[in-house]
Amino acid sequence: MAGNSVADTATFHDLGEHSADGHGITSAEAEPGSIAFMAGRFSSGVSAGPESRCCHVQLDFRHYPTPLEVPAIARTLRTRRPWCSMQRHHRDYRHMFTKCPACGSLNVRRSSIRPVETSATPRLRSPYRCRECGERFWVMSRRASYYLALVVGVAAVAGTVAWNVGSVSHAPRQDPEHLASAAESFASTRKLAESSDPVAEYRLAHMYANGDGVEGNKQQALVWLERAAELGNIEAQYEFGNALREGAGIVQDYERAAKWLQLAAEHGNADAQYALGQMYRGGMGLPTDNARAYMWFNLAAAQGVPGAAAQRDLVLRLLLPGEALEAQAEARRLSQIPSKQSGMVR
Repeated sequence: MAGNSVADTATFHDLGEHSADGHGITSAEAEPGSIAFMAGRFSSGVSAGPESRCCHVQLDFRHYPTPLEVPAIARTLRTRRPWCSMQRHHRDYRHMFTKCPACGSLNVRRSSIRPVETSATPRLRSPYRCRECGERFWVMSRRASYYLALVVGVAAVAGTVAWNVGSVSHAPRQDPEHLASAAESFASTRKLAESSDPVAEYRLAHMYANGDGVEGNKQQALVWLERAAELGNIEAQYEFGNALREGAGIVQDYERAAKWLQLAAEHGNADAQYALGQMYRGGMGLPTDNARAYMWFNLAAAQGVPGAAAQRDLVLRLLLPGEALEAQAEARRLSQIPSKQSGMVR
């Protein structure tokens, strides 16, 4: 054992219990008679690794403590944490990517604001000083980033609003001559429709639907569409049948829809053929019949309706060879019937 003139060292490890202010104690802070004063004084050996939470404190014991005093000294040291390099590293972490423009060093720190530099409000730049060359320079502050993000966000919202407002469909401004012409066309078409002209009735239905020359009225459009369908207009038969199938502006009715779609499909309307194939396939208003569905899909695919060929091939897998041959023969017969012409104009 060494005497009082021999300096012995001991190392204590801070296990994570630290004081709130994060500073260590010095020999001046230890009160006379306290355990820290009796234990000795600190030497300069205080260190900590950047990834470690263990601070090594080296004590120079001029008076060797007794075994009973060692636990109390350890508790005293654990309640005080020295200001170590780990804390400085954490404090400067956000500045580690700021580079000095003079020497290119990353070893920089925040500099204080001088009185003459406090006039700018809000301050969008922050002063820094290089620890290597002493150069003082300015960097865009986080406040400037927030303002920039705010400006970009407001601009994006304003652009979106302007786009939506500009894309809203408005009725085009029509000159009085065009309005007069549309009103005259509506009057003449209505006169023909009232004389049971199916083409005029079909045109009148679209005028009511689109508000062309008259105020839009969906109910009147369906009334005239049904009248045109009853007089044999194929387009009217398909559109009215599809409206019944979809329930668009009218009570959904699969049975009535199948009636009108059947008439239009038999006269060569490709869209009606595809819709009728769907109804046979799903049993909507009609008994489920894969052979009939295959036949109508086959006819619709021959006229280039999108998706009809895929539906035809899917249903074909469910048919027996004899059923497929019969459906193909019926499709061939219907395809040879000349389609009845009708439309908006005579």
